[in-house]
Amino acid sequence: YYTGTMWVYSSRNVYRLFMTGEDKDLWKLHVKSGNFSEALEHCRTHGSHYLRYVSGLYALSKFKSGKMIDAAYLFANSDISFEEVVLKYLMTGASEGLEVYLTKKLESILYS
Repeated sequence: YYTGTMWVYSSRNVYRLFMTGEDKDLWKLHVKSGNFSEALEHCRTHGSHYLRYVSGLYALSKFKSGKMIDAAYLFANSDISFEEVVLKYLMTGASEGLEVYLTKKLESILYS
């Protein structure tokens, strides 16, 4: 996390401000601006417990833009329920994406 010191002064006083953890929620700004890959990377590098949540948001974005296979990898590491993801793929007929998703979910069960 970002840690630093800032000096603020006026004509009468000088203040020393200590900042810690200023970038802990930076992922939220990335999500708001639609930059999901940066948000996901920030969560990974800072050990955020929002990693699975951000992965789900990114997966939904990819899914909506028609990138079904990319979305499948992200869905597999998200907190979106298995049933919801499978129904999304079944309703759109994206069998390749569904296959990737199911494979990744099975791998996560086998290797956990």
